[in-house]
Amino acid sequence: MNYSEKVVTGLQSYSYGQALVQFDHALNERWKWTNTVGVGRYELIGQPYRSDDRFVQTALTRALSERWSLTAQVSYSYLSTSGQGYICCKILLGPNGYFLQPIPVTQSESRGSGSFALTVERRMERLVMNLAISRAIQPSGLGALLTQDDVSLKASIAWTYRLALAATLHGSRISNPLQPLAVNGQRYADVDLSANWLWTEHWTLQLQGTYLVQRVFSVGPTASSTSLYLNLLRQFGRIRL
Repeated sequence: MNYSEKVVTGLQSYSYGQALVQFDHALNERWKWTNTVGVGRYELIGQPYRSDDRFVQTALTRALSERWSLTAQVSYSYLSTSGQGYICCKILLGPNGYFLQPIPVTQSESRGSGSFALTVERRMERLVMNLAISRAIQPSGLGALLTQDDVSLKASIAWTYRLALAATLHGSRISNPLQPLAVNGQRYADVDLSANWLWTEHWTLQLQGTYLVQRVFSVGPTASSTSLYLNLLRQFGRIRL
């Protein structure tokens, strides 16, 4: 993720990579068990800062009936971070006399953090309702891996054979499990509206709009933004473009 240097956003460019191994096992007709082990690395581009995330995760999905399903997931992450700081100082002699030079030092911190997700889904003839509550470790342009608490309510309906509509309401709060960034208690909410139209047997048109409201700091101003996405998909046998 690279942010333009021409715009003062307060965000920092970063890279994040993740590798994981996942194992799914159907215990019976109603129970499904999923286990995941993985690692992630977060780095600020052009800065000596890095954060690693080693995690294990297990999830159980239960089909309560033909219309109700429940998914419970827990995970544990071991977070570690390292960056370069400075202490004062060395006294050096230069051409213009003595001066103070800061001494670079490597600063590091580590701790464990738990995450979870609970999802309840209700299927009706054409309508699907989904309620999810979760806590997860997420990369951020604020300069660190952050903990995000999220509550979402989603409704999707097959309006016709070709047209499907969906709406999602999100409420989130982020905090920093490691270094003391001033982001604790930061909140935002967004509403997503989307439409999926099966144009022909092989062509699909997708339209999505998002309205976001964010409180930059817990005692600061509120900002809002609007996004619009239009996707055109083509199915070639087993390949989708």
